[in-house]
Amino acid sequence: MIYAIVTFKPIEGLDDKITALDANAYVDGGPTVYFLSFDGTAKQLVQKLGLDYESGPAIVALPVHTHYYGVAPGDLWNWLEVRRQHAPV
Repeated sequence: MIYAIVTFKPIEGLDDKITALDANAYVDGGPTVYFLSFDGTAKQLVQKLGLDYESGPAIVALPVHTHYYGVAPGDLWNWLEVRRQHAPV
């Protein structure tokens, strides 16, 4: 499943934790927005990343399925399309 992770402020070392789970994660969206593939629930993802109130403010992990829309860099749209095509239905 593809997840979007949004933090309310930059969290030191989060890029490294995310790319350890998904070497092809999209971490170029800025210091507080990330996209990655993860086979598990949002809760499991938060736990795997070691996110809690001490590491940073509230974290939101959202599954990104086939419905998304917005204005973003072209490489993010390409990243999402490739992973969407290979995601289990």
